[in-house]
Amino acid sequence: MKYSRDDRFIYATLTEQTKLLPFYLVGVGCDWDQEPINRPFGYPSFVWVQTISGSGTLTLAGQTLDITPGEGLLIHPGVPHHYHADGAAPWMVDWIAFEGNSVAGVLDSIGRSDSGVYSVVHQEQISAELHRALGIIKSGSDPRGEECSAIAYSVLMLLARLTHFRDEDPQVSYHNRLTPVFRYIDEHYARPVQITDLAKQVSVSPQYLCRLFRAYLNTRPFEYVASVRIAKSKLLLIEHPDMRIRDVARSVGYDSESYFGTVFRRSEGISPTRFRSIHGLG
Repeated sequence: MKYSRDDRFIYATLTEQTKLLPFYLVGVGCDWDQEPINRPFGYPSFVWVQTISGSGTLTLAGQTLDITPGEGLLIHPGVPHHYHADGAAPWMVDWIAFEGNSVAGVLDSIGRSDSGVYSVVHQEQISAELHRALGIIKSGSDPRGEECSAIAYSVLMLLARLTHFRDEDPQVSYHNRLTPVFRYIDEHYARPVQITDLAKQVSVSPQYLCRLFRAYLNTRPFEYVASVRIAKSKLLLIEHPDMRIRDVARSVGYDSESYFGTVFRRSEGISPTRFRSIHGLG
């Protein structure tokens, strides 16, 4: 491994075994006084740099972008870029470089497929993971890189939850991220739906999917599934007045007519039969 003189950053020694991991750390730095970087041919790894204090300037794709506290930059491999401190004051940053054959797919699934400047909320959570990675690599306690691989994945999930394009409404970001889940539910609501199936649609853990739903809709995934089923059942009750309630229930994913009735009343305040009758169909 390579150490800086002040031990604020480190590059990992990568073995062939490490490079087979889906995610792995190339290097990490904390509380780093960022020097000017000029990479006309890009960098071979993914890089995340977030501002702790001071400010910087990024030149990317012909644009010059300021980076201030509460913001970070994500650079994909091979993307030409240049960044440096903006002004005389030091630009203090935390940074991480990572690779792995699953990184690009995960970044794409969480809406981070473009290099650029991102706004960050609760950046201390990301910093905590980077400090942890720095300590592990320096200690040499993770020779196969597996713990650091888990940290790299954790950082990706934090980027999904805590960042969004600077000019993007966070609610739009959440909606775009969850669109594959909404689509899956709309196509499969009539069959049993598992939380693991929903999480796979956006390559996140079930726990993280629940956090996304809570942040965007202030509800849980299965509460949303139930709302879709009830909405579909209301259409069936109106459009097919002769359809038996138990058949409506089965058509929207409920094997039990009584349980369907309980969920319907909880949502609408009346029974399915009463709902149908007040629409002049019962």
